[in-house]
Amino acid sequence: MPRTVLCSACKRDLVTRDLPFNSLRQDILRSMWIPSELDASQIEYEIANSSSDIAKYNAEIETLEGVLEELRRRKSEIQRYSDERRNLLSPIRKLPIEILGEIFATSCSDNGLSIAAFPEGRISAPTLALSHVCFLWRKVILSTPSLWARMSVDFVHAEKERARSLVELYLTRSRPAPLTCKLEALDS
Repeated sequence: MPRTVLCSACKRDLVTRDLPFNSLRQDILRSMWIPSELDASQIEYEIANSSSDIAKYNAEIETLEGVLEELRRRKSEIQRYSDERRNLLSPIRKLPIEILGEIFATSCSDNGLSIAAFPEGRISAPTLALSHVCFLWRKVILSTPSLWARMSVDFVHAEKERARSLVELYLTRSRPAPLTCKLEALDS
């Protein structure tokens, strides 16, 4: 009888019945052979036994999938815990907030928001993207209105509603900094 070890620690295993060494020959499966009553009875018995074994495997698979799901959940918790501790040692935490603000100003110096109709309605919002990296970066970026005050907008953009909402967001967050805007509305 085949034994499948389910747990190497406790030696729990799954035992199923032996299958005949040879499976049905392809020529029999492809022929119009009709089993006799005795053959049909034997085939039904084998089907019932196979169904029983399949049910055992399905039950064990379901149990093991539950265990696997729990292992993945616990691994994820431990990974998050480890990542949080690792982040406490990150070198960027040693940078003064003012320097971080200058780095952001340099990286967003061309445009904090760029909405172009061509090519393919490109939207670039580096200030917004940086504000989603982490809590500290968001705090620095939201407290620096000048990062939100530079924009280049083509109002012929295909996603007018999205473009409008981004412009409104940048205008709100740029107060009281002076604006630098390039606005276009040329339809080509």
